[in-house]
Amino acid sequence: MLAKFFVFVTLPSCIYTRFVLRPIGIEFKSQGSRKDGCSFRLRHYKIGDTWHPELYPFGIQRCVLCSCIKDSKRQGSYGKLACQSTRHRCPRSACTNPIYKPNQCCPTCPPEFVSLMHESRSTASSARPAGIARAHFTLVKTALHISIRYEGDQKPKLLTLLGPKGNILQELNVNRRAMNGTKICFLWSNMDSTQIAHLNDGKVTATLRFRRRFLGMLTGEVKPHKDYSEEAFEGLLQADDKSNAHMGALTSFTLSRKGKTLHIKIHNSPFTHVDSKAVSATLQFTKTTVNGPAQVFQTVSVTSLQENGGQAKATWENPSDHNLKLLARGLLTVTLLVTAGGNSVGMSGPIVVKSSCNTIYAALAGREGARPTITGASGYISFDVTSEGKVNYKVILSGLMQPVSEINLEMSRKRVVKRISRAINPTSDSTAEVTGVWARPSAAAICALFNSAITVVVRTALYNRGELRGFVRQLPYGGPHLTYHETPRLLSGNAVVPSSQTGASGLAWFSLDRQCNLYYHLLLIGVQREGKNSVTADLEGFAIAGEEPLTYEKQKHALSTFDSDMISGSIRDLSTDFIYNTLQGKVYVQVSSTDNPHGELRTQLLVSDGEQCRQKLPPQKTDFTIEGSCVENGERYFNGEVWSPSHDPICTTCSCKDATVSCFPVVCLPLNCSEQLIMMPERCCPVCPVLESEAIRTYDEGSTPTDAGCFVEQGKKFYPSGAVWHPYASPFGYMKCTVCTCKAETNEITWNNIQCPRLDCPKPFKMHPSDCCAQCPVEDAKKAIEPPSKVCKFGQNTYPNNARWTPYLPPFGVIKCVTCQCQNGRSSCSTVTCPAGHCKTSLDSLSKSCCVPCSG
Repeated sequence: MLAKFFVFVTLPSCIYTRFVLRPIGIEFKSQGSRKDGCSFRLRHYKIGDTWHPELYPFGIQRCVLCSCIKDSKRQGSYGKLACQSTRHRCPRSACTNPIYKPNQCCPTCPPEFVSLMHESRSTASSARPAGIARAHFTLVKTALHISIRYEGDQKPKLLTLLGPKGNILQELNVNRRAMNGTKICFLWSNMDSTQIAHLNDGKVTATLRFRRRFLGMLTGEVKPHKDYSEEAFEGLLQADDKSNAHMGALTSFTLSRKGKTLHIKIHNSPFTHVDSKAVSATLQFTKTTVNGPAQVFQTVSVTSLQENGGQAKATWENPSDHNLKLLARGLLTVTLLVTAGGNSVGMSGPIVVKSSCNTIYAALAGREGARPTITGASGYISFDVTSEGKVNYKVILSGLMQPVSEINLEMSRKRVVKRISRAINPTSDSTAEVTGVWARPSAAAICALFNSAITVVVRTALYNRGELRGFVRQLPYGGPHLTYHETPRLLSGNAVVPSSQTGASGLAWFSLDRQCNLYYHLLLIGVQREGKNSVTADLEGFAIAGEEPLTYEKQKHALSTFDSDMISGSIRDLSTDFIYNTLQGKVYVQVSSTDNPHGELRTQLLVSDGEQCRQKLPPQKTDFTIEGSCVENGERYFNGEVWSPSHDPICTTCSCKDATVSCFPVVCLPLNCSEQLIMMPERCCPVCPVLESEAIRTYDEGSTPTDAGCFVEQGKKFYPSGAVWHPYASPFGYMKCTVCTCKAETNEITWNNIQCPRLDCPKPFKMHPSDCCAQCPVEDAKKAIEPPSKVCKFGQNTYPNNARWTPYLPPFGVIKCVTCQCQNGRSSCSTVTCPAGHCKTSLDSLSKSCCVPCSG
């Protein structure tokens, strides 16, 4: 036995080197270069070999690819080891909730299944056919999301899922809220492991029953179908002869990325006319003309069609641009012609954009950009593709600090396929909204919407490469309380108090049912969850600036901790006060993490379906408070109330504090403008105008602008809402003493003569001869407009020390029951208390006062 000796060397105390003791002899062969190949661990690889390394104790590294390449620096056939990460090669996932499976590098979408539901031969009636249906299933963890397209004249009532022995696994009633035309949506929650196993093994049968029982039912086996959600077009084919109403087929179509091949998948029911004879099948594509019969212009042969029902594939190579245009507009009809022993059966149906309960959307965040940004902004865009190929879209942006220059839809290599909007000026609450219709998208663009090949980029004045960016994905149907068709609330860093400069964003959906149970779904984008950074979401009380949140029980209203990018759930047994505050917009959702314990994202909790819940609530309790009201010009104001006086409603605010009235002027901050400052009649502080050439926007011929603003038909001119400019009059040039405004309230253009400000300097002058008003010298101007010390900046206004005001909160406007005060440069806000016999008005009340006499 070979003895092993170790030699220890004592190092000087001033040198602290980590000394690794190694046994004599080589336990592992040297890694890396060697003649005729490479060595890695105990294995030898030839030049050109590739493999995934196995590292103890972590196992095989599927996201690392090693290769043995020839060493060009050495003579002879010596190999060199090279390893690199392959995670960046993973294809972009089209689903919102991808799955990371063991021993796989790239995530995969949840499993999908399809069922062609048709009448059985024994129950089919040629007099009253029940129709045909397609059911699409998506299994996300233990929830089965179901989308059914039904073609027929009957009213579906019940969906039944049967096990391998005919036992009932689940029955789902057709909810009127979940049915839209030919589309029916279901959600089966909390499936057990046995039911999931039957589904994955293809041993589940779906049955659709109708309100009139004598009409029979539609039945079909539920079979796996990979990535059916990414297929953009489909056709439900019914037999041309009513005597064969029990036979049908489902065809789905998707275009290759290069647009040169149309891939076709076919699901067919059993063919009863075959009788074990040789079967031949073709797909015939026709366009129905107004003045004549259908004309077959393309025939595609189908191989491996199964007579007992199953799946088959076919391809249409190099379809022309005209044919693809007909496909995108829903003007194609496909016929599956099945021939056996001279007996032919035809099944026909139109090809339309796939009808699905999924929501096609893109969540926009700064961290998703090619060059990530951390501005605290967020965004959302949704797409609704009609059967005729039109795309309705809606864009919502929040937390913007800069004007938007353009919003584009891009495909590979940054190729712009659609420019949604150009210049957009955010509103006073830093939000923007754009809605419109993409009238004629190409077939390739429609396919790209379904398979996540489109990127949405929002460019702003400071971020020409994109301040926000997001990828188009699909979100499965979430049940009758969370359909995701409603516009979500945007979680942004700029909504946190104080604001959080983050590159993350989020989406939040909320709903209240009749029993006042709160349903929620939160989706985060770009939130870092590496290491020990735990991310949680909580419900918080109403707070502006320094106001303390309302006291809610923290444990009861903590939503959840994120174990992925999504959380869903419901909260029951909410207190009456909490529900009232929710309906009045006084509740917020805040997402915090270990790295950002004071909040990284925040949004206001608003529900659009709370009226039924409101009707079941008891009357609100009456609030009581101390005396201390004020009387001003014959009007009574309660303690803490703030108002604008009639003698100066624009530049002065007054408040009542302990029976004392105090009024303060609004302080205007200095502005840096390219043009001379001007005064507007409806504004207290001067504004920066621009020349008309800078304010005007152009648009393509034949289209109309979708942004808010003023449109002038003559000359095709468009001005963004809120723009202020000097008009141009040929041949005199720009009229510097006249200013035009596109009013945000009415989107109408008004013009006014400029009112020059009063100057407190001895020697005013005009910097340019064309200027309308004179101005003070630079040193005098600084003194004239220098704001006093210890002022408070709140929103877009500035207030002097000790001033009091009522804050503005979109979308409700002025919050009458909250007052803010400037104290030594810091803003603090508090809630107004009402005297005995008076109650607070709701946020949407038309009353000008916070406190009104209590009803009843």
